[in-house]
Amino acid sequence: MFHYQSKLYPALSIACALGFVLIVAWLQHIQPGYNPYHQLMSELYFGHQGETMHIAFCLLALSVAALGVALAGQHVWQMLLGPIFIASLCFLAIGAIQIDWAKSTHLTLIGVALICSLMSMVLLPHSLSRPILRYPRTISWSAGALMLASSVQGILPTGLGIRLTVGALLIWVCCISIQLLLRKPEA
Repeated sequence: MFHYQSKLYPALSIACALGFVLIVAWLQHIQPGYNPYHQLMSELYFGHQGETMHIAFCLLALSVAALGVALAGQHVWQMLLGPIFIASLCFLAIGAIQIDWAKSTHLTLIGVALICSLMSMVLLPHSLSRPILRYPRTISWSAGALMLASSVQGILPTGLGIRLTVGALLIWVCCISIQLLLRKPEA
């Protein structure tokens, strides 16, 4: 069955991804002395309007979860949905646990969320029971390769690396969501 709800979740995923990017960009702009090349996004909690990062991480979690729901409606392999929803829950917890409260827990959640996201990127091309996406391997594996390469410690400054890693995730989420949004109804 193909109805308005099949368009709702991909649209929600895209809107939430854009909301996350706008909040982070705004906070980086208004915080004096913040260096996005060398500081983690989580450090935006410490500056002016830092509590807005709670909303940003909730939007990131909702973006990933909405993509998972949209894919579940397309009858993908169920093994794919586990990592997507675990990543979403971790992003939600990251928004609840500030880095100054429990640094190791916060950083562990970031690691688990990104690993689960990468697993989803790798699994997506294999989990499609029918061809619902164009170029799923190219999109998923390119985003996954960028995510993996940018997260290797020591190659890039910490802030830049995490931004490229999250950027790769958001590009993947949006590319898949756009394809699901533009998909024509089945006959």
